[in-house]
Amino acid sequence: MLPLRVCSVCKLEAYTIAHLIDFKKHKQMKYGHATICLNCHRDKENKAYHSTFKHMESTKENSKRSRAKNVYGITLEEYYECMSTSTKCEICDTLKDLCYDHDHTTMQFRGVLCKSCNSGLGKLGDTANMLLKAYTYLKEKQCQNV
Repeated sequence: MLPLRVCSVCKLEAYTIAHLIDFKKHKQMKYGHATICLNCHRDKENKAYHSTFKHMESTKENSKRSRAKNVYGITLEEYYECMSTSTKCEICDTLKDLCYDHDHTTMQFRGVLCKSCNSGLGKLGDTANMLLKAYTYLKEKQCQNV
């Protein structure tokens, strides 16, 4: 009797429909099951899953290196040196989500800011004039509500 399924990895054989429970379900395959058994499928998935963590750190490092070079025009070492100038946001003193703040015209490093403060400055055009207008607006509106 020929088997209905043979695992392509470990060669486990399924001779009856009842034995197909050892194989991964796959609607488009004959008998509704794949040609790889569940154990081999799990092993394959686990290896793939864990291998991503093995390379994750080097991928993050390469991504930072690439961003430092292509966006800021500096080396990763220079980036880390700039980021080490402060351990907290220079505006709101938070310790979370710190990023490299730079002048968009000169590309010069300005300081370490949290993501929120950095994007706030960016949305105000990165100019002291716009920030002063926003400050004046808030001061005027604060007096009206009191």
